[in-house]
Amino acid sequence: MNELLWLLLPVAAASGYLAARRFYLSQSDHPSDDRLTPDYFRGLGYVIDDRPDKAIEVFTDMLEVNPDTIETHLALGGIYRRRGEVDRAIHVHQNLVARKTLSLAQRTHALLELAHDYLSAGLFDRAEGLYREVIESGQEVDSARYGLLKIYEQQKDWDQAIDVATGLKSDDSQAMSSVIAQYYCELADEARRSNELAALDTDINQALLHDPDCIRARLMQGNLQRESAAYRSAIETYAKIGSSAPEFLVEIVDLVLECFRKLDDLDGARRWLGERLPQAHEPNLLLAEVDLIAQLDGEQQAADALAEFLMRWPSVSGLERLMSLRLTHLEQEPVHYQELRRIVTRIQERSPSYRCNHCGFSGRTLHWNCPSCKHWGSVKPLLTLEDEKL
Repeated sequence: MNELLWLLLPVAAASGYLAARRFYLSQSDHPSDDRLTPDYFRGLGYVIDDRPDKAIEVFTDMLEVNPDTIETHLALGGIYRRRGEVDRAIHVHQNLVARKTLSLAQRTHALLELAHDYLSAGLFDRAEGLYREVIESGQEVDSARYGLLKIYEQQKDWDQAIDVATGLKSDDSQAMSSVIAQYYCELADEARRSNELAALDTDINQALLHDPDCIRARLMQGNLQRESAAYRSAIETYAKIGSSAPEFLVEIVDLVLECFRKLDDLDGARRWLGERLPQAHEPNLLLAEVDLIAQLDGEQQAADALAEFLMRWPSVSGLERLMSLRLTHLEQEPVHYQELRRIVTRIQERSPSYRCNHCGFSGRTLHWNCPSCKHWGSVKPLLTLEDEKL
């Protein structure tokens, strides 16, 4: 609302000036009382009464479209769109586009704003047509391409998105390459769902070609190798994820252990965990090692090892597992332990597992495209010891 009121100041001033000028020029004797029109004072009344919507309507009607007022009209339309009043924004920008007196640059900018309006309204066909018209004009091309990307992302038209994003790579090559890799991962997901294994492998390789550090593509590659019984290759691929993005160890630890079990190499699994646990202090790695200790050495030794670790790096999930190990030999769990277990479970259920590094969105599901800010690859696991400590 304050944004509207601040914008009304120049609008009101311009409207008053133009109204007075029109009145002055219309009088043959040029009277000395340069009176303003009743509409102008009605608009000021709306401002005083804190009714900026009504005031804008009045001043916009008074404000002629000319080279001095185009930016004001564009600003008004933009505010309408940001406030969710898309119909009003479309009306303002359509009125600008219809003017034959605009320069090429002014008309292109008005077309771009109108395309943004249509995009906000969900009128993708109209928005796409205007964005392509802007691109053909040769002006504000990148802004139009980013608009097209938003359309194709919402429509899940990944081939079109890749084509448009490729044209944007020259500006921010590394960032756009990462986005293109995500688009290929989306195509790979579609190939997996339709059981097109050749296309799946091709799309994964294309993703890694554009972004060799793409965690999502590496994870998909490792999963494909694991499902093909290439367990050693899968372990190597998963290890690359742990090296480039240690926070994603939580996502791969169970997959790596599955591969070692398939190879009947529990000692290898123990060495793999032992190499990473001192550096990561990741609760899920700890719990995976505890499970191996329980399997190889017994539950008592597993509980003792876990208790020693928790004394140095306490965590909620570690406490819950320790309680389970300490009570396995009892025929019936004591009532107070049952209450404590329920409390710990509630704490875990209420704690987010992932957070977006760009906007702060948090949740319990890993999203490769943040549901809040729509950034790609910005959502990371939170279940490190520092995030989960008591």
